[in-house]
Amino acid sequence: FGLLGGTGFGLLGSALGCFAVLLCNPVMLIVSTGLFGCSMGIGFFIRFAAIEIVPKQWTERAVTLVLLGGCIAAFVGPEAAEGTRGTFGEGHYLHMGVLVMTAFFNAANGAFISLVQFPVNVETRGGGSCQLLPNGEYRQKAIDILRTRNFIVPMLVSTLSWIVIRLPSGVLRVAMHHLGYSSRQSILVIELHFLGMYVPGCFSGRWIARFGPRKVAMSGVFVYFIALILLQLAGKAGPADDVDSQVILWALGMLLMGVGWNFTFSSGTVGSARLCAVCPEYK
Repeated sequence: FGLLGGTGFGLLGSALGCFAVLLCNPVMLIVSTGLFGCSMGIGFFIRFAAIEIVPKQWTERAVTLVLLGGCIAAFVGPEAAEGTRGTFGEGHYLHMGVLVMTAFFNAANGAFISLVQFPVNVETRGGGSCQLLPNGEYRQKAIDILRTRNFIVPMLVSTLSWIVIRLPSGVLRVAMHHLGYSSRQSILVIELHFLGMYVPGCFSGRWIARFGPRKVAMSGVFVYFIALILLQLAGKAGPADDVDSQVILWALGMLLMGVGWNFTFSSGTVGSARLCAVCPEYK
């Protein structure tokens, strides 16, 4: 019901967004995007649900396989946004089709979630030695666990990975448009970026299991720096001279930015989940 509630936020955001377009109300539109954020945030908890209900030896792979589903979204999302452009008219109706498609995707998401057989009671796993305590001590123990660096560091890694990935992707198409690139070129770059975010799910889970979250996260930071260099080179010139080589720089830079996100975010997720093994009663 929690995950279905997330899709409900998405449907409400779509409805409110459509009204905002009809009424030309920017405030209402901003609120609707906030509801989309709630929907996405709750939806990402499906990776934790996967950790809970799969066999223990599949824990690391479950996280990345769930993220691997984004390979479909890498192309369907941008193409749906471009394909519905102008469906309801021009002017302020130009992008209304995106809001309608978002409602469709949230409804489909809810249908798929309802097919998963979630257990009513999940047995705790791991060899923790914690004992059940009175409510006051129980809460204090949970707070103490959340204050440890074994929780704080993975949380910060996950948070920073989202900040790093959002900075360039949020302005990419606008930046390329100002430099004279076509809409199709910028869509291709953003699609490769999304692909880079999720394709590493095929192997990053095994790497995390073998080398540990810390080493994989550090490799993700290294990939970020390579991507930064490529994007700095790509942003120094427009498409006037050698359009192919410059689009390649944009594409490689954003693709590697996505790879770096996968390594750091997956490592942060698995790292925080491993804390449960220390004291499973406080999961």
